[in-house]
Amino acid sequence: MRRSTFDEVYPFEAQRGRESMIGLHLEPAPAPAPPAATPVAPVRAAAAPAPASGLAAGTVFRIGGLALAAAGVALGAGLLVEASARGDEASALAAEIRGRGGPAACLYHEHAAACGGLGDSHRARDTLKAAAWASFASAGVVGAVALSSFWWAPAPGTRAVRLVPLATAQGGGVLIVGAW
Repeated sequence: MRRSTFDEVYPFEAQRGRESMIGLHLEPAPAPAPPAATPVAPVRAAAAPAPASGLAAGTVFRIGGLALAAAGVALGAGLLVEASARGDEASALAAEIRGRGGPAACLYHEHAAACGGLGDSHRARDTLKAAAWASFASAGVVGAVALSSFWWAPAPGTRAVRLVPLATAQGGGVLIVGAW
């Protein structure tokens, strides 16, 4: 395969938010000269090149997103288990306080420390519940984005032409790479 390098400048004017058209004239490469007829020993066909290893960026994004969503669900479940344990502790402490001073025990000064601990247990339970639901909601959003990428993300390798922004100390531009 013959490779050619072109160093041509096509000036154009671009403005933010407006579409710019660039006129390019591409000429086909000249056909290679036929090789001279010389007797050659038969050559075995070369093996096909091995496919590129690694996953495409879209696949990595999807796997990472789904793994992050699963981790968020697991974290939320753990937080809910801990919130339930804190709720059980608060219920046991409330039963103990009621057993010592009746239903209005927290109104008396001698039970103030135990009642403060009861309030702390309730706040801890509520905070853990809120964190669990936030984790579930975040996992749902991340999972939905990862799953929806099957519809909105392009399949790798479907574009024949790529435009790459180029910035150097001397200026900038757009590098156009592809096959026409």
